[in-house]
Amino acid sequence: MYNKLREEIAFDGVLGGGTAGSIKAPPPGPPRISWKNLSPFMNESMHLELSELADRYGDVFRLRIKGGDLVVLSGLKTVWGALVAQEGVFDDRADFEILKQAPQCHFVELKSGSFWKKHREIFVEVMHTYFSGRWSEVEGWLQDEAASLVQSITQKNGNPFDPNRCLALANLSFIQRTIFGRRCSEEDKQAFHENGVTLIPSGFMNATSLGRLSRMWRLIFYFFRKSSLEGFKNGINGLSGYIAKNVDEHRESYTPNVMRDMCDHLLHAGSELSAEERATFQLYDQDIVNGSLTQVAGAGTGVPTFALRWVLLYLVKHPDIQAELHREVDAVLCTAPMMSDRSKMPYMQAFLNEVLRHAPITPLPAVYYRTTRDTNVNGYFIEKNTPVMVNYYSIARDPSVWENPHAFDPGRFLDAEGKLRKDLQNKFFPFGLGARRCIGEHLGRMQMFLLCAHLVYHFKFSSPPEGSGHTKAIHGVFMVPESYRVVATPRN
Repeated sequence: MYNKLREEIAFDGVLGGGTAGSIKAPPPGPPRISWKNLSPFMNESMHLELSELADRYGDVFRLRIKGGDLVVLSGLKTVWGALVAQEGVFDDRADFEILKQAPQCHFVELKSGSFWKKHREIFVEVMHTYFSGRWSEVEGWLQDEAASLVQSITQKNGNPFDPNRCLALANLSFIQRTIFGRRCSEEDKQAFHENGVTLIPSGFMNATSLGRLSRMWRLIFYFFRKSSLEGFKNGINGLSGYIAKNVDEHRESYTPNVMRDMCDHLLHAGSELSAEERATFQLYDQDIVNGSLTQVAGAGTGVPTFALRWVLLYLVKHPDIQAELHREVDAVLCTAPMMSDRSKMPYMQAFLNEVLRHAPITPLPAVYYRTTRDTNVNGYFIEKNTPVMVNYYSIARDPSVWENPHAFDPGRFLDAEGKLRKDLQNKFFPFGLGARRCIGEHLGRMQMFLLCAHLVYHFKFSSPPEGSGHTKAIHGVFMVPESYRVVATPRN
């Protein structure tokens, strides 16, 4: 599949690969950003604004800003042709102002160069070592949280409720068990609730473009977005502090030959790094251990939670689809769902795929890419060190890939026999693309499937008497639905 797409891209002339080459024409785009066309930077539906600009200027265009150009890539073939086909060219991160808002943060994916490559290499190896041969045990942990989630919803007694907190705590407790070897205590849950950690992305607009604005426009941006920026900073620092406290406690009882959990594996990986490697890569325990665990806790809790919030909303909005899911679980399951049931539930898989396509959790990356050398994309010259934004939303709405792309239709992922279409599995990328694709994608998909299957197996979801939530989204680091309430009726 990957090779076929690569051939199609090369044939269409999307692949660049030149350093300077014979093509020096810069991408087209709107006039230099002024007060009249500042909306892409201030609008919370930034991905929609950028999609409209792509319709006008093409899948490669530039925004001319006082601080320098920003190139925007849209559409499946163009994005693939840049992030995958041009290996290494778009691997770096742009250095934007927003990164300075949370100084305690040591996320792997915010870094660039040899530091990032070595950190990611260590992180990937730890993830592989930790989960290898342990997936059945990990599933057992997730089953425990699914049972607790079902119990929590059952206790609502058919009364309307906002599902956000119970979904977040289920994923949080699972991730806590994965990284620190224990479920969340009430104290843990309260700490996360008080710091707003599970809500970090909700109120924070994608503001990484801030670093390209002039000082005057930054002040204007801060004026209008001060509360959300402060919330973002406090949430990230709260999460980092929580992780640091647990790592310190773990370090005191750490035994090199006894690997209890992911934290121990990362502590071991840090101890294996030579003094020469530490000096060469400027990579230390705070990055390897704290940074990696902060990323796992943030993404491992947030992404599945936000996806499941969309899941429940779509179930309520489309009762016919919910009924079809009920028919499938009734036909396949005799007891609570397990991961081994997934292959026998193509409609459930198609439904989850369509949720992730129709409501992409990260329509725009929180931090932009940066070119490591001069290159060409679609015949346009992009200079070294140019910030590049990828509009992942445009891939999910690409009319050359998706028929009627704005409709919500799980059936698009099924063939005439009701089996999953293999040709569409690599046409949308909810977990990113290229060298920076999410390391925890497999774990995230596991969380989404198993928790969704439990919810559908145990409940019928409907709107409360006063009406259901609508599909308007809050756009920030992630795209999530506005708060809503549902009614969960137990199924016998």
